[in-house]
Order: sequence, then C-alpha cells, then structure tokens
Amino acid sequence: VSLKYSTSNGRTGHSSDHPVAWQYTQRGLPMIVVAETEIWRKVRDVNGDETWMKRRLLDGTRMALVRSELSLRAKPRSDSKKIATAGKGALLRLETCENGWCRVTDTQKNNAGYALQTLLWGAEPL
Repeated sequence: VSLKYSTSNGRTGHSSDHPVAWQYTQRGLPMIVVAETEIWRKVRDVNGDETWMKRRLLDGTRMALVRSELSLRAKPRSDSKKIATAGKGALLRLETCENGWCRVTDTQKNNAGYALQTLLWGAEPL
C-alpha cells in the first residue's frame, strides 16, 4: 500500500487514543501491511519502523521507493535501451515484478520502464 495523503499519523496502537509515533509527510510513500483489524493497519516503513494507521489513510496503489539512482530500461534486461534515470528517494508506481525486474512508472516525469527489483523498496513479494 501507499500513503493517500501528504500528512498521515502512525500511532503506537490501533486506536486514536494511542499516541502518534510518526508523522509521515510524503504522499505515495510505500508501506508494507504486517497486521490488520477492520479499521486499522499495522504498517512497516522503509526504515523498518512499524506503526498503526487508519485504513482510510492508505491507498491500494503499490509504490516503490528508489534505494539508489537507477536507470529505467525499455525491456527487463540490463543491456536494454535506457529510457530515463530515477534518483535515490524517487517514488515510482509499481506495476508488476518478474525475474528480478519491475515494470514501474515515474508519474512525476511521465516515464515508464523496467527497473531492477533489488533497487526498489516496497517491491518485495508479498
């Protein structure tokens, strides 16, 4: 999942009575759901921290965070034509992953291509 809003609170427990542990300020940031209740989701962020968030704060769109600068390729091969570059920390919409490559879209630059799965956080198999 990813964050739906540019400001979202992660809490220490699954109720609004629990204190805010983290305030996330980046819309689209990928999160991994590790537990859930009807209203709440326990999520893990890129730093490995886990917090509880209301389900409505999360979007089903899968996003990936670029771990280090990478090249988007036309085909899922390292010798394929380079389409664009994505810098460390860029957010890419994750479409599919197969054989160590992921089809991604950089929605900021309107580029789509293939990136090595190991260079993307949030692209791990669920």
